[in-house]
Amino acid sequence: MATFKTKSYTNLNPLYTPDNAEVCGSPIRVDFPSALAANDLILLATIPAGTTLVDYKGFIPDIDSNGTPAFAFSIGVANAGLTDLSTVLQAGLTTGQASGAFRATNADHLALDSTVDRVLALKVTTAAATYTGNGKVGRVIVELEA
Repeated sequence: MATFKTKSYTNLNPLYTPDNAEVCGSPIRVDFPSALAANDLILLATIPAGTTLVDYKGFIPDIDSNGTPAFAFSIGVANAGLTDLSTVLQAGLTTGQASGAFRATNADHLALDSTVDRVLALKVTTAAATYTGNGKVGRVIVELEA
């Protein structure tokens, strides 16, 4: 299992956060690595304590060019050791088998504990049949509220 970090996670491109009672959209750029395997994590960003995750959506390029693509992933909150997802918001997402988008489908993200920092992450659950993500860019946009 490998762990990849976005520039938002490492604060090279800091996450926009609201400073009052407003909803703030914050884009997270995902630069796909040269290889991506099952159980790999992409650490997107740390959502700071005192901030509520209101919504999220993602745009993923075609990173599995096989005639029968297999790529699937989950989005959620990473555990304390950053080795797995402790809370899965959505599982079985197949965006990336072809270019497309995904979006929050329920209010589970609203129930996340906002009194602590949370690391939002993507976990590859099924590796691509023919991975072609090297150099491609995706986006995850989080909507945050103070």
